[in-house]
Amino acid sequence: MLIYRVSWSWYEDYAPREFFSNIEYSQQEFEVLIKKLMKEAANAIVETEEGYIGNQEIIEKVWELLEKEGFQEVEYRARYNLWGSSIITENNEEYLEHLDKETLEKICKHNQKISNRLYEKKRR
Repeated sequence: MLIYRVSWSWYEDYAPREFFSNIEYSQQEFEVLIKKLMKEAANAIVETEEGYIGNQEIIEKVWELLEKEGFQEVEYRARYNLWGSSIITENNEEYLEHLDKETLEKICKHNQKISNRLYEKKRR
């Protein structure tokens, strides 16, 4: 199965989409295609004379254009995404949606030990 991902991101915003194609592209060939479609997308958006243009607008238009190139968007039966801090601390309450309080406390305690150890090492 030939799956290709096209995404845009900016700080904490990340929007990936995967597409299926019967045509096999190398990484380089796919990048050339996407760049061609980005130019086409930008020109189409400029013609509308509506709003600012950024990563999001261009890539969302590329997603539309990919379907005209014969790509089909992959539909998922289910997904799960964990988004948050790279080091979990007591301030990261959003993890309570994913983990129980006891597990979260264990993680925070562990991370605090590591921080203390690194701090002590640095002081020496």
